Amino acid sequence: MLSNKSFWKIFRKVPIHKRKKMLFSRKYLYKEEALYLYPNKKTAELADVFVEAATGVFCLPLGISTGFLIDGSTFHIPMATEEASVIISSSYAAHIIAHNGGFNTIAAKPITQGQIIMEKVNKHYHTLPQQDINLLTDIIRKNSSKMEKRGGGLQKILWRHIKEDLYSLDVFFDVQDVMGANFMNSILEILRSVLEAKSKGKCLLAVVSNEGIHRHYRSSFSIPLHKLSLVGTSGYETARRIIRASHIAHIDSARAVTHNKGIMNGITAFAIATGNDSRAIEATVHAYASQSGKYQGLGTYSIEDNFLNASIDIPLFFASKGGSTDHPTARWSRKILSLYTNISITASILGTIAACVGLAQNFAALLALTGEGIQKGHLPLHKKKILLSEEERQE
Repeated sequence: MLSNKSFWKIFRKVPIHKRKKMLFSRKYLYKEEALYLYPNKKTAELADVFVEAATGVFCLPLGISTGFLIDGSTFHIPMATEEASVIISSSYAAHIIAHNGGFNTIAAKPITQGQIIMEKVNKHYHTLPQQDINLLTDIIRKNSSKMEKRGGGLQKILWRHIKEDLYSLDVFFDVQDVMGANFMNSILEILRSVLEAKSKGKCLLAVVSNEGIHRHYRSSFSIPLHKLSLVGTSGYETARRIIRASHIAHIDSARAVTHNKGIMNGITAFAIATGNDSRAIEATVHAYASQSGKYQGLGTYSIEDNFLNASIDIPLFFASKGGSTDHPTARWSRKILSLYTNISITASILGTIAACVGLAQNFAALLALTGEGIQKGHLPLHKKKILLSEEERQE
């Protein structure tokens, strides 16, 4: 029998079907558990392609939030999430917004930033010489011709002092429909030796940045106040309470964390369903929420001319090609998004939709919290999960 050390050393080197047998042999896995980890051979083999030492799959529920009217087109939004009420609440908000004109959006170019962090550079190299900017630009363009043919390309190069002897060469690139991490890292690896030779310094690291400050999406909507009238509450009072609750998230970090978590409930669920990097998206959104030096809530609400106006301006990394976006489920999600429209589902369209999902989720949460309370809609769905767990324990 293999020792524990040998077991795990071999485990990561064999195909997934052999890993399954190894887990069975030591009773680390039982048949009833395997039904969930290995729903079928094809799914298990696909998991082995996407991650190292795959031991099966963790299946998140995949649902569709319906009725998002965005810039005149209706989208039905796939979401992968384990949290009750995310899909129903975003659908509820989307239908209210759709009946009052829908969402309006603005999308920035899909810019990805790469960094080469240098240390111990020559004291005469505190400013990047123009001839070196030209040289680096030429090298980049020689190695990015395919990206330029697709409409992307180099946007700008910046050289900045970070602290003490640390400097950063920031390269900004329009990466079109891919996220751009692998592309940017390849470009940076080519540039680092040139920069070392020119600056007489040493490259500490060269890597893509997940800061999305140049990759913003704006979503907004307006609803007449009289359409917000609830039982016993005027539309003006409903709007006033929403605005005040949103303002609290701007001044109180304890509230802001939960406020933004609600926004990300929808955006992260959409990111996972479309095969996007939810960690990069969450990181850049939370960094943006902290840019003032204090963590603040996102989303803005106001009353003007008897309308409640709502908007969100948010940095997001979405891709429609490459990496996990090629997963069959992600492809199916894009197929659902394209129903009833002639719109190509590009990275910018995904980012635009995500901003609308985040704003809808925020509006739904604020409407519930300042009205009947969050538990009335959330608790019945939560009880279904409790009942399922109890049934499984009894089997």
